Amino acid sequence: MRDLTGAPAYEYFVDTEPNMYAKILAADKKNYIITSGCNADNDAEVQHLKSKGLVGEHSYGIIAAKRVKDK
Repeated sequence: MRDLTGAPAYEYFVDTEPNMYAKILAADKKNYIITSGCNADNDAEVQHLKSKGLVGEHSYGIIAAKRVKDK
């Protein structure tokens, strides 16, 4: 995003960032541009991503972050 906008950019990894959801909510509240991506290192991970409707080595734009309460 820095290359496209000139704005500062930060990179976080879900497996090493304990407060990722809080960071996403805070960034959304500030109207920041938020992107995400996923990676697959083997066929099992590729299939797991596909089962969730995701593609490895692909970028996703996050439109909004919402907290949903379920029963």
